[in-house]
Amino acid sequence: MVRGQLYDFPQLGYPAMTNGADWVKGYLLKFAQPQAVQAEILAGLDALEGYRADRPSEESEYVRSRLPVFNLSQEFLQEAWGYRMALEAVRSQHGLYLPEGNWP
Repeated sequence: MVRGQLYDFPQLGYPAMTNGADWVKGYLLKFAQPQAVQAEILAGLDALEGYRADRPSEESEYVRSRLPVFNLSQEFLQEAWGYRMALEAVRSQHGLYLPEGNWP
């Protein structure tokens, strides 16, 4: 789990997380491949999420940052890369707030 607020975009078929104080549940992916392969995997995830580090954050659909990750007992596990969308973008796309922090 991470801290944030979760939104659904039924018309688009995917969710978005913004900054916030809720608990958002998801999956922590770990990769055991060599560092170069991990960099390629991260680049592929960046492309999927519409993120490019070489442009201003407002020009990306999501922004990637390091997030503290917790287990279901709210105990810190580690930091991991995560993607967040700006709240203004969520509102402009009519995101539906999911207060329980789960995306169907």
